[in-house]
Amino acid sequence: MACCPGRLPQDEQEVHASTSINRILVSERAKARIPQCLLLGTGESGKSTIFKQMRMLHGAGYSEAQLTEARVMIRAAIRKDVAALAEAARSRRILDQVGVDNAAYPSNVQAAIDTIAASADDVPLEQLVDQIELMWADPTVRKVYDLRHLYQLSDGAHYFLDKIGIAAKGDWVPNTEDLIRTRVRTNGAVDQVLNFRNNEQLRMVDVGGQRSERRKW
Repeated sequence: MACCPGRLPQDEQEVHASTSINRILVSERAKARIPQCLLLGTGESGKSTIFKQMRMLHGAGYSEAQLTEARVMIRAAIRKDVAALAEAARSRRILDQVGVDNAAYPSNVQAAIDTIAASADDVPLEQLVDQIELMWADPTVRKVYDLRHLYQLSDGAHYFLDKIGIAAKGDWVPNTEDLIRTRVRTNGAVDQVLNFRNNEQLRMVDVGGQRSERRKW
């Protein structure tokens, strides 16, 4: 009676390896066929905001773990804006534009502004909440804010100053709106495959607006 030799374990390993390689090749070919959209523009022109919005609408979105991880980055951006506003509120050049001098501030507001301006960058927001809220509620500071084109302040500053009491809490978890409102410089290139109706896909690529970052692309 004839016997058929069984498949050797080595043959099975080779078949498995070959199958895995074929899957990878098919996946890479599929990726290569996906049209790409490169976001171009100068620094702070809104490319990353569009990228984040499209990722949430048609891409992988952001998990709670990713949002929690982004908390440090968001607070650093808030801290930078708060310091910039405090410095502008003490600037003779800005106050001349407003049409007032330092005497326009009540003593408690002036003290709050001075405390914020003198604070080191590593001072937690939670320790400055009272001073920030006091500064932000002052009418003259609001006029200083309206002149933000004369100094460096992000587009999301108003949004976060309005909710500073929440954003400064130790257990605060940002939401997707908070992430969109945060301006963070893009380093290198990031990409995301977007999925649309009829199984159509698009690979969106965001690169930094600075010339050095564009060279990387």
